Amino acid sequence: MIRGNKYFDPLMGSIGGVFMGTLIYTINASHGFNLSIVAALKQGSYTFIMGGITMKLVENLVRKIDERTRAILIAVTLPTLFATMLTYILHSIKGTPEPIFSTLPTVLLSPFSFFWWANKQRKKFERSTNS
Repeated sequence: MIRGNKYFDPLMGSIGGVFMGTLIYTINASHGFNLSIVAALKQGSYTFIMGGITMKLVENLVRKIDERTRAILIAVTLPTLFATMLTYILHSIKGTPEPIFSTLPTVLLSPFSFFWWANKQRKKFERSTNS
């Protein structure tokens, strides 16, 4: 199994990187292979690194805040804003033909991904503290 540390989750980064890179390639494919592969590689690399960091951030936040609902709300909202802003900046740099459409998957998928991960990690945390 791929191991991370308290700041980075390489497994979640890898899964997200492959998924988002493929999705961004598809979104930009009508602009030709060269432009779409550049966008896909930027997104895949970015998601591997930042996705691994952000998923670990979600996990850390949901474990540090005492009240469950507040913990999940913060662990979803802050990373979603962070991921959306950084993704838009990434795609605004030369090389991505459709920066807004390339940011849209992050806007739409991040809250659900972060909620799923926060809820899963909170349950795991609560089981470990109640034992």
